[in-house]
Amino acid sequence: MDEKDLRVSDAEREHIAQLLQRAVGLGLISIAEFGDRMDQAMAARTRGISTQSSRIFLVCR
Repeated sequence: MDEKDLRVSDAEREHIAQLLQRAVGLGLISIAEFGDRMDQAMAARTRGISTQSSRIFLVCR
């Protein structure tokens, strides 16, 4: 099974939420984009979909 097909955990969703919040704070994304990406991340069932929401935020770490 490919890793992107694994189910995403609540802890992983929370981590993505923190990355998105940090990105807003740094001015990397708008509030509207934050909302869209949060909705996508919270609804994600697999890591592949979840990763799409946070892909640009490696610079936030």
